[in-house]
Amino acid sequence: MVELIPLPPAPLTTLWGDAPGPELGHAVFTARGALLRLAPREWLAIGPGDWPGLEAVDVSGASTGWRLRGPDARALLSRGAAIDLDARHFPAGHCARTRVARCPAILLARGEGEIDLLAARSYAPWLQGWLLDAAGVAGLA
Repeated sequence: MVELIPLPPAPLTTLWGDAPGPELGHAVFTARGALLRLAPREWLAIGPGDWPGLEAVDVSGASTGWRLRGPDARALLSRGAAIDLDARHFPAGHCARTRVARCPAILLARGEGEIDLLAARSYAPWLQGWLLDAAGVAGLA
């Protein structure tokens, strides 16, 4: 079973520059959100924050997302993701920019049965429909 939970609106900020932070493909969780390292000089901040010394662009209105929760969350996403989501290769605290159902997306593993999926708002209807259809076909709904 998989629950598909819409993520509440949150500040999203793309950051560029040289600064210490999590390793590439890793996220750091804070009381206010998370900081994801997506490229050598690029991060995505989820939640409020100050980012001295980094270029910052507010992208809050451009994205939407869902939390997939349940023992089959990884199996559902694996039906359309371009990366290996096995917990041994994509454990909690890992993040990746990839494609899900042909849509550019960002995945954030929060725990064994919990993954956040962020995508451009314009892809939301298609992606949500795909997730619901894939869950039904796989018997995960």
